Formats: sequence, structure tokens, C-alpha cells
Amino acid sequence: MPKTLKFALALAVLMLCGTAPALAWDFFGLIDNSYTVIFEDVPNIIDQQVYDGEEVLGEMDEITVRGGSVVATISVPTEKAGRITEDTVFYVETGRLRTYRLGDSTQVMPDGSYLLGFSDKLALDLFRAKRAVGDLGRAIREKAEELRGKLQ
Repeated sequence: MPKTLKFALALAVLMLCGTAPALAWDFFGLIDNSYTVIFEDVPNIIDQQVYDGEEVLGEMDEITVRGGSVVATISVPTEKAGRITEDTVFYVETGRLRTYRLGDSTQVMPDGSYLLGFSDKLALDLFRAKRAVGDLGRAIREKAEELRGKLQ
């Protein structure tokens, strides 16, 4: 085998080995989507997992205080990210961060979105009552953007 052919073959193998793991992660949906959940009040979160009903949806990566708001960064596997729609909010119940759908939207939120969180179910119910006559999807996005503006 000529020397240049051996070199080209070796280079191809090295390139394939270097990119194969990343391609496999992407192909099989093993890369997580990251979302930022913004709370107006301080939540009492004990469990690091994020729940959709009783099923684990993802994990909380970090929780910090920025601009007077509590911010939780969560990771959701790509195959479950379709559950995070424009009408999805989060609330804390018995130390667990849980999802709640305020409507029937099918508009999936993209990776990196800012989402609205409530410190407890009562705060969520008060928000729902205040917005009962308006467009909830728009109200959710506006409130999340308002809190996001405080982060800077």
C-alpha cells in the first residue's frame, strides 16, 4: 500500500474516531436542552430532579440569585424537550420542581428559553386567576421576560 494512501486512511480513521462520539450523542438524542426557570419568590427546592407528573423530566443543574430573582437552570433530554411548550410553567411542591401546563399549546420552546416558575402551587393558582380573562401564553412570556430583564 502506498505511503500516501496509508496516511489518508489513518487520517480518516482518526477523524471518524474523534467525531463519532459527538455524532452518536446527537443522533440518539443524548444531548440535553437547557432552560432557565425564573422565580419571583424564593422557592424551597430540595430534589434536584424536575418532574412532569410523577415522571422525571430532567435535572436541575444550578440555582442562583440574580437581580433579585431566583434562577434555576435545568437540563431536559432532547427526547423529552417536546413537553416544554409555550404554556408550560414550573412550580415547587414538597421540595420538587414540577411542570404545569396552563393551556393546550403545541409550540415547543427552543433550547435556551427562559421559563416562568412559581415558589408554590398557591402562587401559580393566583397567577392563573389574575390571567383568567386574558391570553395565558402571552402573559407567561411577558412575565418571564419581565423577570429576565431584572437579571441584567
